[in-house]
Amino acid sequence: MKLSFLSGAMALSLAGVLMSGLVFAKDSQTDKPEHSSAKLLKQTSTEEILKNAPQDAWQMIPQSKLVYITLGDGKQIIFELADEFAPAHAQRIRTLAKQNFWDNASVYRVQDNYVAQFGWFDFANDKDGKELPDNAKDKLPVEISRPVNQVKFVALPDIDPYADKTGFVGNFATSVKDGQAFALHCYGAIGVSRDMGADSGTTADLYAVIGQPARHLDRQIVVVGKVLQGIEHLSSLKRGDGVMGFYTDPAKDGTVIKHIRTGDMFPSNEQVDFEVLRSDSSTFMQLIEARRHRTNEWFVAPLPTHIDPCYLSPQMKVHKKDESNS
Repeated sequence: MKLSFLSGAMALSLAGVLMSGLVFAKDSQTDKPEHSSAKLLKQTSTEEILKNAPQDAWQMIPQSKLVYITLGDGKQIIFELADEFAPAHAQRIRTLAKQNFWDNASVYRVQDNYVAQFGWFDFANDKDGKELPDNAKDKLPVEISRPVNQVKFVALPDIDPYADKTGFVGNFATSVKDGQAFALHCYGAIGVSRDMGADSGTTADLYAVIGQPARHLDRQIVVVGKVLQGIEHLSSLKRGDGVMGFYTDPAKDGTVIKHIRTGDMFPSNEQVDFEVLRSDSSTFMQLIEARRHRTNEWFVAPLPTHIDPCYLSPQMKVHKKDESNS
């Protein structure tokens, strides 16, 4: 039986992410930084830190690493591919996008506080709604995790109840367990829908996390990206009236996808450029420590200094190019 996600008897997938972090020294008794550092950071706002960031603290995401989902009404969702964790799946998405595979597909499932699922799956008839092209039929490897020594993992000192360590790989919130690094199922993560077999995902159907992090799915499903812009266009859709948020009448309630393209398929004046704060910059370290020690007078109770990577919003500069000639 072809099922896209695992929930009860069904297979479910979500996906994960944010910016890379820096290695922090951990005190033997506590995860707090030294008092003098904390005192200094209490006087520095996020805005001040970012304003003073040098240009080399930022890096541009290549257009070949960006995927643009354009809905029928013209609204757009842009996500970054997780080549760091799932290179074969990311390349398969590029292959399908270049062949216009998702033209006129749909968002056919929206489950409250969980996922929005899209592609070609025919839930009513329990079958794939569109055959893969010949150059995209090979079974993909299981890319749920990678040995930590094969990625540039930057650890945070915080305790992760689901893993041994937590931190970042590239732009993606990451944890490590038993020597394996894996992207987290944070809000905005993009995952590959699959059947019961771990290697049954084809990328024909994907999903976005539109609710709180679903950490119980870590290491269960391939995380292939994270949304950088436009997640609200999925999270605000009408919730499905069927089991697990599937639409019982997708032709009536589903949302049409005009097309899905990689950024390098667009003319330059239709591309959106994203500069992200580098995880190996001192600016990023300052930002994280400032988040640990919020001192705004609005707060009336002491705040914990624990940092959850899923809680860290990506710091980006977004450059929408001039479309006057389009």
